[in-house]
Amino acid sequence: MSLRALSYNIHAGIGLDKRYDLSRIAEVIAASGADVVGLQEVEDSYREATNFDDQPRLLAEMLDMHVLYAPGIVRPGSGGRRERRFGNALLSRTPFTDTRTVTFRPDPTVSADETRVLLLAETVISGQRVTLGCTHFDHVEPLQRLSQARQLAAEVKQVSGPLVVMGDLNSIPKNPEVRTLVGAGLVDTGAASSDKYGQKGSFPVRTPLFRIDYIFAREMSVAGYRVIRSEASDHRPISADLILRTP
Repeated sequence: MSLRALSYNIHAGIGLDKRYDLSRIAEVIAASGADVVGLQEVEDSYREATNFDDQPRLLAEMLDMHVLYAPGIVRPGSGGRRERRFGNALLSRTPFTDTRTVTFRPDPTVSADETRVLLLAETVISGQRVTLGCTHFDHVEPLQRLSQARQLAAEVKQVSGPLVVMGDLNSIPKNPEVRTLVGAGLVDTGAASSDKYGQKGSFPVRTPLFRIDYIFAREMSVAGYRVIRSEASDHRPISADLILRTP
């Protein structure tokens, strides 16, 4: 059974042209043919620049997909609006079950830019249970990223069965954060793919020199991997075609 996963830091729907247009993000996702999607930098009633939109709900409606949302930043609302939220989302063509959010404990020895979380959920695809994860690591301090990677590794070791973890790790493949996750039994689909584009970067969009966005898999083989050209965000989305091993 095959599965297409997509990871995308959507920059709150603001493209390189500085224009907010969430429909462009939806179009990229729809065109990718993804079955499951991990999104970072997703806003909900967060600021005027994004019309205080409930982006998780709107994207789910545009794509006719199920959605889960896990904010890392939660601030009081103003002007009669509900609380402002910023974080990660999961989209799936099949319903979610057994969802939970893990808040990463910050490393006290260095500063933390914001609260970071891991969103986990199960879904059933063609009769097989698959666990999905989405996260976004610290973009300033390597020690915070390493701490987050260790906590993520500990969490996924407690999860049985096929697993897909998507996210913006703000770290290149040779760094200890990524090596920690590979050491925990997760396959870096970009490195594993025989596709020549597997090592291509995803950031910045116009000259994507750095591979900092990832799709990790476990108990699956990698049939394909690609970086998708789009300027709807400041990152390029990545997708991986995965084949679940027969139980």
